[in-house]
Amino acid sequence: MGQTAEEKWLDGATAALIERSGQKELVTRAVQKKVPGFDGLAVDGGEFRSMSLLDLARESLDRKGVRTRGLSKMDLAGSGLRRALHGWDVHEPGCWLRARE
Repeated sequence: MGQTAEEKWLDGATAALIERSGQKELVTRAVQKKVPGFDGLAVDGGEFRSMSLLDLARESLDRKGVRTRGLSKMDLAGSGLRRALHGWDVHEPGCWLRARE
C-alpha cells in the first residue's frame, strides 16, 4: 500500500531538515546499515530544500487546518514547534521519524 499525502509530506520535510542540519551523510549511513528506526527514511529534501524553517512551520500548520495568516514569526515558530512536539513521542528512540497516531 502506498503512502498517504501526509506521509509523503512528512518524509520530504524530514529529509529537508536532515539536510539543513548537516547530518545527511550520517543518516544515509544509518539507513544503509539498517539501523533500527532509520529503515525507509528518505534523505532527499527535494522540493522542501528551498523552504525556510518558518515556511515549513506554516505549511505544517496549514495542512492541519490551523490558520496562520497574521501570525508573527515568533507565534508561527512556537505554534509549529508545539504541533511537532504534541504529535510526536519525544521519549521514543527515532521519535522524529514517526508521528504518533
